[in-house]
Amino acid sequence: MLSPAGRLEVYQPIPKPDEDSPLGAHTHLLPKLVKLRRSCSALDPVPEGWQPFLTLHPAAPFRPSDNDSYDYDRLADLSFLPLLEEFGTQEDLQVSGAFRAHVRQHGTPENMKIPDTRRGCARMHIELLRMAAQGHKGMEPFVPVDTLKSATDCG
Repeated sequence: MLSPAGRLEVYQPIPKPDEDSPLGAHTHLLPKLVKLRRSCSALDPVPEGWQPFLTLHPAAPFRPSDNDSYDYDRLADLSFLPLLEEFGTQEDLQVSGAFRAHVRQHGTPENMKIPDTRRGCARMHIELLRMAAQGHKGMEPFVPVDTLKSATDCG
């Protein structure tokens, strides 16, 4: 990818539809998106007239396979929060705050209002996984089996 901001070359293979994305830097400029003339997922909050160039994600223990999942890294998780606060959308911040407040008050995410948008639902799911990885009690029934390696699995 070449832009006035710089040049980015990614040599990771694009996974088949039934395969996981590779670890490390990789592209999401997938054939399906190219065919639809899209450069990113509909969940990515890219302002009208702009094009995404780089998306940052914290190291996360949310991969479904023990062979390629990370142990939960509290420092990496906490280090990412200032980036989310500065560059995240208002919806991201609102959903994350509401989810954490609900769990603090009720002990679990049960009976929490589901966000109205796909991005809000995705953000709520990320917060659920983060809290489960951090060892918060009451999250287990809401997390799909083998989705994450929690802080308690790190030895």
